[in-house]
Amino acid sequence: MAGESIPTDLLVSILHHGDSSFPSGGFAFSSGLEGFFLDQTITNAAELESFIADLLINRWISFDAVALRRSFAAASDIDLAEIDRCVEIATLSAAQRAGSKRAGRAVLAVYAKLGSKAVSHYRDRTTADEELGHLPVAQGLAWREAGLPIEAALVMSAWTMVQGLATAAIRLGLIGHLQAQHVLFGMRAQVVAAVKSGADYPLDAPLSSFTILSDIALARHEHRDARMFIT
Repeated sequence: MAGESIPTDLLVSILHHGDSSFPSGGFAFSSGLEGFFLDQTITNAAELESFIADLLINRWISFDAVALRRSFAAASDIDLAEIDRCVEIATLSAAQRAGSKRAGRAVLAVYAKLGSKAVSHYRDRTTADEELGHLPVAQGLAWREAGLPIEAALVMSAWTMVQGLATAAIRLGLIGHLQAQHVLFGMRAQVVAAVKSGADYPLDAPLSSFTILSDIALARHEHRDARMFIT
């Protein structure tokens, strides 16, 4: 709530678990940005912001945030697997499915090695089933087991997505480090609004996204001969 102080130990935990250096495997993904860059569809920081905002509004709120919230509330591995299969079915791009599972399994591996029994048990399940281990499901489980509240988990999910895309843009040579900070500052209000919308989105609604141009870029990206990113 506005005006309430956040406990210092919670702030430290959020900074720790949400830090970009925390191993998650997300460095290999651009969500179609590489394809847009190679086709010269996105050529500057303003267009990059529009791309990120589109993913936040038309995918993260109604897809990633819902899957994360369901995972956070899941009572068993069976429930988690059901959520994971919903993500698998609702993700159109094969590369995006593979990327989501690669990043999610990286998250599960880290938290399992850090001693979380619940994460370790579910990681074993994902090892035996190629449809399981998607990123928002892994985030919901891992961050719940780390003792973070759902509000913090949603903020971390949205912000790491935005930050990851800004970092991808740097690696592509689309923007420089200072421009990336301008982008991140410019996206802060949109992240806050997206997190609020994601927290209020009906939890029983089907996972959905409407990012047509990004989906096309992802589909084309799968067939490129040379790629820096998986997606």
